[in-house]
Amino acid sequence: MAYSKANRGWERYASDSLEFLVFRENNTIMAIQVIALKKGAITDELMATVLRESCDATSRKTVSSVVKDGYHIEKGRVGDKVEIQIYTKLPSGEKRAIVLSSS
Repeated sequence: MAYSKANRGWERYASDSLEFLVFRENNTIMAIQVIALKKGAITDELMATVLRESCDATSRKTVSSVVKDGYHIEKGRVGDKVEIQIYTKLPSGEKRAIVLSSS
C-alpha cells in the first residue's frame, strides 16, 4: 500500500540515506520531517538548505532542550510561524532528524 494512502495527508520521499515526510492540510504544507536512515546523517549544509527552502530563513531560536533516550532534542522557532525540533544522537553528535511544523 502506498505511504500516502496508509497515512492520510502525508507524502513520503526517500533516498538511500534520507527520508522526507511532508504533511499537507488543504494543500498547505503543515509539517516536514527529515529523517536520516542508517546510512546517513543530516549535515549542517542540508539543515541550512531545509530552513532556507521551506521557511525562507537562515537561523533559528532555541527555546528548550532535553536529553532523552540517547538523543539531545532541541526545540525552537524559525521565524514567527514555524516550530523546529532537532534530534541529535549522543555521543556521536550526528543530526538524525529535523521536524518543522506550522504553529
